[in-house]
This record gives sequence, structure tokens and C-alpha cells, in this order.
Amino acid sequence: MSTTAPAIPSVGRDGQSGRWRRLTRRRTDRPELDARTLGRRACVFLATSVVLVVVTGFLGPSATQPRLPGKHAGLPPYSADTNVSAWIISALILALLCLGAWGTHLALRAVHRGWRPNLRRFGAVSALGVVAVSLVPPMGSGDILMYAAYGRIASHYGGDVYSLTPDEISRFTYDAVTAVVERPWQNTPSVYGPIATWSQQFAGWLGGDSVHATVSVLQATNALTYIVSGLLVLLLAGRDPGDRTRALLCGLANPVLIWAVVAGAHNDAQAAMFGLMALIVLRRTPLGAGVLLGLAGAVKLSLGFYGLAFLWALRGTKRGMGELVLGAGVTLVGLYLTTSRHAFDQVLTASKFMSTGTPAKMLYAPLTLVFSDGVARRVLSGIAWIVLVILVAMLMQVMPRVLGRRAAMDQLDGPVDGVVAAPVARRWNGDRVRADAVRACVALTFVWLVTALYSLPWYDVVTWLPLAGLAASRLDRLLLIRTTAMAIGYIPGRDSPDAPVGQVLLFITDRLRDTVVPVIQTVVLVLLVRWCLQRGAAGPTAMYRALREHRFTALFGRVR
Repeated sequence: MSTTAPAIPSVGRDGQSGRWRRLTRRRTDRPELDARTLGRRACVFLATSVVLVVVTGFLGPSATQPRLPGKHAGLPPYSADTNVSAWIISALILALLCLGAWGTHLALRAVHRGWRPNLRRFGAVSALGVVAVSLVPPMGSGDILMYAAYGRIASHYGGDVYSLTPDEISRFTYDAVTAVVERPWQNTPSVYGPIATWSQQFAGWLGGDSVHATVSVLQATNALTYIVSGLLVLLLAGRDPGDRTRALLCGLANPVLIWAVVAGAHNDAQAAMFGLMALIVLRRTPLGAGVLLGLAGAVKLSLGFYGLAFLWALRGTKRGMGELVLGAGVTLVGLYLTTSRHAFDQVLTASKFMSTGTPAKMLYAPLTLVFSDGVARRVLSGIAWIVLVILVAMLMQVMPRVLGRRAAMDQLDGPVDGVVAAPVARRWNGDRVRADAVRACVALTFVWLVTALYSLPWYDVVTWLPLAGLAASRLDRLLLIRTTAMAIGYIPGRDSPDAPVGQVLLFITDRLRDTVVPVIQTVVLVLLVRWCLQRGAAGPTAMYRALREHRFTALFGRVR
């Protein structure tokens, strides 16, 4: 009987076996994918996500899609009537959001490694994806029915949408458009500006008593403005192919944002388009930027944060600040004079609202144990504004560099004297104005999104668009997490008796919305603060000391 000694594993110099070294090999030791392969994988995820959005919409009325009476043959949006369950719809939405977020993340990494797709083809396919999404019924919320009802009230009844509600119309007559408005908007007057109201009125005039036709016009309007915005961001990114690819990923080719804004047909796309136009022309004409900013505010007043950013960018010239204020003020006042005296009633009421999914919502219940409802909301509002001011001041100190064409004089510390250098100096000053404006727009709106008491996923478009004008940074990932988490928190999206969800699924979605998402939002807020400190931002104490010594502007007045 022969005996053989058992095999002894080979041992390296470090005393570890070869198998153990292979099992414990660090991930960084593995070969990384090349940029082209990573980019192609990202495109697969991006395309699959958009296709799932279209498929989900084509399945017909469900827990995420309202029914649209008055269907016209041959007129979009198109859908079947499959009566699909809320579980399947929720799974589809969760899948498309996760695939879209992962695809966007991979694409941004591929761009960083050198991936450069054909921009015309990439942009054209992305625009076609947006068009395809607009050809299926709106999903994610019932807001589009509210828009249609306001348009019906203004176009057919000649009513004041700022004081007359859809439910009041239904009290004295049956109207096919106002009758389908879902809660809690039946008794809510319009909160939107005159331009949004006019677009809704135009849709109501064309659609008549057909909800389907009215929604079709509203979807086309919002999809068109989204595509225009997605192309305009290329002007912020400059001529570098990598920067332009990233700009497309911040808007036109971002499936998560497409789901939040385009699939829901939210008019935030209109406000963001005017705000982006104002940002682009600010360096040449502050007056024109003010007019465009006034148009943005005439859609949604929340674009006032862009106005604060523009004032900061023009802080060195009183004439520029005056022109900006004049253009915005005259435009806003002139447009709102065409409305009624109730135009701001719902705006003031909405300022006290608190949406589920925000970090403030977690603090609300404990505070109500000590204070009344009104006092608790005022305390949370005060805390949110204090955090916003501090965090914006920290973020402005460490914002990444601005993309786009920069004048040669930008490397100097100030304008150059002399007649020959005057044109170059003007360009230098204009570039610095735009740079400060882009950085301030991103900082103000990003911090507002994560600290506001009332925040929804489609609000994020006002941050994604100017973010395309900045170099890649940790902000890309944090904003992607924020938008994806908020979108997941509002699965499936509707609150209507004709869209039964079931107790089990309702419990899951409610816990996602009121527990998981606020925790994720808080983590994003903490990571944002940590990133600022790691990059050398001064904390609240140092900023207070600088303020007392009149050095506050020096903290974050540089353009990078």
C-alpha cells in the first residue's frame, strides 16, 4: 500500500497561500474596462431604461398612469388597456430607475476615462427617446390632469384659475375634464404663473372636452421644452467632446430625469428652459437675462434662486445688477398684471406644505410632540433656511471649475488696462460672470433640493441643467442618488380610488417614502458637507469669523 504525502499549498514570501492571495486580491488589482467597452455597456443600460419607460406607459391605465377619457383615434398618447397589476407596474418602474441610474453612472465614468461617442448620433437618439416617452400617456403622478383642468377652466369657462377650483366647477355642472382631477388637487387653485396658465389654456382650447387631446398638447409642449433645454446645455459645456457628452448625460440622455420630468409631463421643463436661456445670455446682456428670468418666474416662482445666483455673479457691476433687476421686474410685474389679485394666494399657502421623503419630515413627528403643528413647521422652516445659507457658503468655496471657452485673460487676477486689451478684458469679465453664475445656480438649487420642506423628484431639473457647465465632481454622483431615491420614493405615483394598490404594496411604498428616502436624503446631505470639508471649505465658525472681519466675499469669490 503506497502512501503519498498530501499536497502542501505553495506559500509565498508573505506567508500566504496562492489560493488565499487570489481570493483576497483587491478589486483594484483587477484590470479595468476600457472606456469604449464601459461606454457601450452604459448605452445598453440607458437604452433599456428608456424602453422600459415606453413599455410601462404603453401598458395603459394603472397605479402609475391615469385614465384619459375622450380618446381620439390616431392622436397620441398611445396605449393599450392591459389592466396590469400594481405589483408589476411598481417592479417595472423600480427596474427602469435602477437601470437608468446605473447606466448614467457608468456613462459618466466612461467619459472620465476617455469615452467619446458620436455626439450627433448620441444626441439624436436621446432626443428620439424623449419623443417616444412623450407618445405614451403620462405616468408617475396625476398632475397632468390638474394642468388640463386649469386649461379647461380658463379656456371654456373664462374662469380665474387662481380662485376657481376643479371641484367648484363640478358642483354646478358635469365637465369631463375637471371631473377626472385626482386628490388632493380637486380643491386646489393654480400655483403656477401666467405663462404656465396660458400654455394650459391653449391646450384646453385645442383639446376641448377631451382629456386625451388636452393632455396630448401638454405633453408635446413639455417634451419640446425639455429637448430644447437638453441641447442648450451644450453651449455651457464648450467645444470639448467629453464635456459635451457629459452635458447630454445631465439632461437629454438621463433616463432618471426623463422619467421624473418628461414621463410626468411636468411644466418644470418650461421654467428650466427659460432659466437656462437666461444663464447663457447673462454674460452678454444682463437685461436680456433679466427678461428671460422673468419668463421663468412666470412659469414657477421657484426659479428665483437663479435670480440670486445672477445677482451674485454681477456683484462687481452696479449697472449689470440694475439691468438684471429691471428686466426681471418689468417682465414679472407686467405678466402678473394680466392675472387676478389671487395669483399669489396658493403660492403663500404652498410655502407651508411639507412633502414626504424630505429630511424635515423625519423631524416633524417628534416636534409635534412638543409644539403645535404651526410652530413645528415654522421651526423646521427656520432650520432649513439656516442650513441652506451655511451649506451654500461652504459649497461655493469648493465648487469645481467651469467648462466652456475661457478667454486668455482669465488666468490673470483682474482686467487689463489699455485700449488694445479692452475687448479681451470685456470677454474676460463676461466669462467670469457666467462662471460665477453657473457655480451659484448649482450650489443654491442643489442645497435647496436637499433642505427644502417640500421637494419632489422633478424639481431636480433646475440643478441638472446648470451642472452640465461644471467639470465632473462628486456632485454628479450625489445628485444622481438624490434624484433616483426621490423617484423611487414616489412609486407607483398615483393617489386615486381607481388605482388600487393593495395593503401590502401600500405598506412597502409608504415605508420607502417616509423612512428610506428621508434617510438617503440625509446621507446625501452629510456626504455633501463631508466633501466640502475634505476640499478645504471653511466651517460655520470660520465663516462667522470672516464675516465679522469683512472677509466673507474672499472665502468663495474665486472663479475656478
